[in-house]
Amino acid sequence: MKSLPEANQPINLPAQQVQSLEFTKNLLQAVEQGDTMRVVRMEQKVSMDSAIQAVSINNVIKSTDENLVVSGLAGLILRTSGFFNLSKVMTEDQAIDTAYLLLEKYPYESFEDFVIMFRNAKMGKYGELYNRLDGQIIFKWMEEYMEEKAIHREKTHRAVKFGTGDEISLKTIQDKARQLETPEQPQNFKSV
Repeated sequence: MKSLPEANQPINLPAQQVQSLEFTKNLLQAVEQGDTMRVVRMEQKVSMDSAIQAVSINNVIKSTDENLVVSGLAGLILRTSGFFNLSKVMTEDQAIDTAYLLLEKYPYESFEDFVIMFRNAKMGKYGELYNRLDGQIIFKWMEEYMEEKAIHREKTHRAVKFGTGDEISLKTIQDKARQLETPEQPQNFKSV
């Protein structure tokens, strides 16, 4: 089993990720303190774009306490388990075990990614539960979320590159290809 990075190491981050790190630390503390209203308000601020730009979970662990991150993720799992009307909710041990496994498998994703994935699951985006929630189901949700994130990232990339967020027309691709193939015309300079 891979070990998680050591905590409280100095790390250099771009300004945007420093803000993301502070947001994540505050969210983790709110989850740990059981401040449901604060957690919900903070969760509402998270978007796919902010999750893509956010600091990785590895860097959060490096700059804080590993236990805080595991506890925070386990807290999200337990909040999600409690959200559904299940006859048997996940135990704290199951949630902690699942949290460690998620952090091991997805070290380069952000805490915000987990927030979005759980929010989507609560809204039924990944199907019905049929009175069962465990680590396997959460991993299936995360796989579906990662696919959704990849598609979103690709659409964003296309929007920047080609000026459209959805379908790229054949004409747009051909125009871009012509621009790349056409050599620049040399400027006429007068010799002195």
